[in-house]
Amino acid sequence: MKITFFTHLLLLIMLFAVPVKAQQTSLCKKTITWDYGGYTFTNDFELSLDEYNYYKSKSKRQPYEVFATEEQGHEYFLYLAKVLYKDAKDLKYNDYQLTAYLTAFVQAIPYKDDPYNGGYDYPKYPIETLVEDGGDCEDKAALLAALLKTFNIGVVMVELTDHMAVGVACEDCGDYYTYKGRKYSFIETTSKGWKVGESPYSEADAHILEIAQGEVFNRDDTYVSNTDSTNNPQLPNISSITDSPFYMEHKVAIWCVIIFLLIFIFM
Repeated sequence: MKITFFTHLLLLIMLFAVPVKAQQTSLCKKTITWDYGGYTFTNDFELSLDEYNYYKSKSKRQPYEVFATEEQGHEYFLYLAKVLYKDAKDLKYNDYQLTAYLTAFVQAIPYKDDPYNGGYDYPKYPIETLVEDGGDCEDKAALLAALLKTFNIGVVMVELTDHMAVGVACEDCGDYYTYKGRKYSFIETTSKGWKVGESPYSEADAHILEIAQGEVFNRDDTYVSNTDSTNNPQLPNISSITDSPFYMEHKVAIWCVIIFLLIFIFM
């Protein structure tokens, strides 16, 4: 019995112990440069084209606020926040400065008119705006609203006549709209130079769009893996091991060997 069993096991190992190539994800690298607070910032973003195609295929006739959210299983907001927060953390930005910094980032993305959509608007998800190097007012507003929401900063989208902007929760930050007893200061995203609380519009009333809360970026844990392990010992990052190219390429062989050794030990 033992010989037959081990023969079968060895055949299985020989059959499956072939390097399994990790599933490759096509990435689109985008470099964005913007100015804020006397500094010039440049960040590289590696965006999944699979996620881009997923969101681009979705209906464009949903409520505008939906475009400032992400779907479970297709998350990327935390990645954007992590990349953007590195410089903000180094410069010790508070919430107001972080808001202005992110505003300048979005304003630096080119304004682009919508493509033809049969007479309907063509709102984009944030990943579309980034991959396509631009968007119009509702696209850039959705991007900024998504980023602020991910940083757990109170934010809404502000719909005016033929325009979309952002409102950030702030008691004393200039022009604002009141919604549910709270002041939301106006943010213009379409072009550079507009500060938080500066509005080029005189409309007294606006339609306020609430943004659903998604996963919140934990600023305290950012780049903990880059700390000195001598002074701040860390547990091994198991996910980084199992995501490594070597493991992904040889995982079947590795598990076959582990099973073989366990059987050999306990029989």
